[in-house]
Amino acid sequence: MILENVTIEDCQRIGVYVGGGAKLVATGCQFCQNGMHGVYVSEAMTTARLTNCTSHHNKINGVVSNAGAVVDLMGEGTSVHDNEGHGLYARSRYARSRGQGVAEASINVYQPCVLNDMSHGNKLQNIRMKEGGTIQQKESNK
Repeated sequence: MILENVTIEDCQRIGVYVGGGAKLVATGCQFCQNGMHGVYVSEAMTTARLTNCTSHHNKINGVVSNAGAVVDLMGEGTSVHDNEGHGLYARSRYARSRGQGVAEASINVYQPCVLNDMSHGNKLQNIRMKEGGTIQQKESNK
């Protein structure tokens, strides 16, 4: 799915859910005031690339990578702020019942976007890693 200059707001639960190996490419978008998360990306082989997007004032987390998904954040205009939960949340979960082991989730922040500046003002933590999930700064755009 490709989204350009779109505002997704006031959804009952999640602004945008990406799963099952799907790919999201969003540029210049806002994900705001949703009932749960702004952007939720889950499962192995599932990716999202957000360039100059903002995720703010959501009832839980701004951007979530879960269970093997990969989220890439790019662009100076990228911001995750003022969410009721965490700003960026990466959580790997164990899928033993499916014989999958650990599904490592990651959020990569590419320069010129700066990890410690772009996620701010969130009620819980700006950056939250759980169960092996990773959130890291990368040197340059992909």
